[in-house]
Amino acid sequence: MSRIGRLPVAIPAGVTVEVAENNVVTVKGPKGTLERELPVEMTIKEEDGHIIVTRPNDLKKMKSLHGLTRTLINNMVIGVTEGYQKVLEVNGGRNHIIFHSQDTSNSFYCSGCPQEVTCH
Repeated sequence: MSRIGRLPVAIPAGVTVEVAENNVVTVKGPKGTLERELPVEMTIKEEDGHIIVTRPNDLKKMKSLHGLTRTLINNMVIGVTEGYQKVLEVNGGRNHIIFHSQDTSNSFYCSGCPQEVTCH
């Protein structure tokens, strides 16, 4: 994953990223705020509108943490800008499908629908 870790994370307009002590990263955007404590072995810096993650050495564990840290930050940025959506494709015939979410207003019932179903 070290090749993934080397890629910078672009910070879109309207998003702020703060790196506090012990690599606590806070990302604020139009859809909310996310905060996460990331591995302290990694160095996280903001440069020219990008987040750069660097590792201290080339040990296998550090390479893995490098890619993981970069990916977690990128996912946080996506979460506060675009949000997340799960798309399910239902294949098969005449099955009763019931989707429930934490919010009861998002319940959905499908009886034998072979098309793509999106739950928000």
